[in-house]
Amino acid sequence: MRGIRGLLACATILPGTRSIYRWEGAVEDAREVVVLLKTVRERVPELEHAFSELHPYDVPAMLVLPVSAWLAAYVGWVAAAVGDANASVPAPTGTGAASPGTSDVPHASQ
Repeated sequence: MRGIRGLLACATILPGTRSIYRWEGAVEDAREVVVLLKTVRERVPELEHAFSELHPYDVPAMLVLPVSAWLAAYVGWVAAAVGDANASVPAPTGTGAASPGTSDVPHASQ
């Protein structure tokens, strides 16, 4: 099964988080779930649109974070899983991990 509209390779769900934030003039204390969404950089604009459209919050938090290192096989799997044969997949180094600084697999957090 493909993730949100085929834009995700994987969603890692981290339940049991607590968020304290200011909303509409009041301090809120809420239980939330953090979700790490794995995709390729080329799919982020579509994912942002789908995320905003489907999320129940008026102002959902979606953070796109750079990845400093990853296994080349993993990023290849992510690209294949989201059906993006044109995604830039970094070349592996001697350790099997791609070089830092050219993240092609952003992780978004709710």
